[in-house]
Amino acid sequence: MLAQLDTINRQLAKIATVEDAKEVRDKAEALGRYYKQQRGCKEIERQATIIRLHAERIIGQLLSASVKRGSKNDPGAHIPQGITGKQSATWQMVARVPKPLFDGYVSGGGTLSTKGLVKIAHDVRRQRANARGPASGGNVYSGDMWQLNDRLADGSVDLFLSDPPYQQDSLDCYSRLAELAAAKLKDGGLCAVYCGSYYLPEIMQRMGAHLTYYWTFALVLSANSARINNRRVFQAWKPVLAFAKGKPDHDWLGDVIRGTKEKSDHDWQQAVSESEYLISALTRPRELVCDPYVGSGTTLVAAKNLNRQWIGTEADATVARGARRRLLAS
Repeated sequence: MLAQLDTINRQLAKIATVEDAKEVRDKAEALGRYYKQQRGCKEIERQATIIRLHAERIIGQLLSASVKRGSKNDPGAHIPQGITGKQSATWQMVARVPKPLFDGYVSGGGTLSTKGLVKIAHDVRRQRANARGPASGGNVYSGDMWQLNDRLADGSVDLFLSDPPYQQDSLDCYSRLAELAAAKLKDGGLCAVYCGSYYLPEIMQRMGAHLTYYWTFALVLSANSARINNRRVFQAWKPVLAFAKGKPDHDWLGDVIRGTKEKSDHDWQQAVSESEYLISALTRPRELVCDPYVGSGTTLVAAKNLNRQWIGTEADATVARGARRRLLAS
């Protein structure tokens, strides 16, 4: 059965048509059902379910490009043979789940189902509907991040999300960020930071002096693994640490984030999709996202894309101007 699972997984990577995807989907469903009925290996059952959901999402994407979405009373138009109108409608809804949310769902530890993805799609649509109205807004200020202590009211920020420098001589950035976040976060707010693994214990100690440790997300690097010479390690992921003020209240989310390569504007630039995943999961439309180490502006672009309010600082005036231009163009 492991060989069968591996074969289906390889077929998933080669899907080119709706028929290909439907065949993979049906094989994965049959394999998962077999293991469930036989009370066999739960992990194989789960992997089969993940393949099925991936195939359903691909079917939905392909149908969305060529088929009128079906419904209970309208079977749609030109639906390929073997797919019902209800399936067409459901899988096209699954295809509407943003990829970061989809990846977080299937990599999380909860129960997996098509119905769960449809619920996420409805939640996303409802969030977007609620976000209509005043556009998101904000500013990037040049200079030291501590100016935010005067610019922000205490208890006004919903999420700090930032990517401070990782070098040893820059670790004080994490202390200052955590101190600022402790004052400016709303009760239940989170401060999430990208960081390297090398100085992880010291970073956690510095931030823990001001906030309560909440969780560690794993950002899987999309490019070649980073080579850490004096540890003789090829690093394939980096931590995103989350610290809380009070007790956060958010929906379930996966703690593995799939990275994408994006370095066009700044040497240390992270991908917008990574920030969008955390912002969409940890905040609501029109809430305030703050990044004290803006860099190229990726976090704030993600906040703007999701109709959040945003504010940030960047010490390098030239880099700050570039971030402002990027935000204006987004």
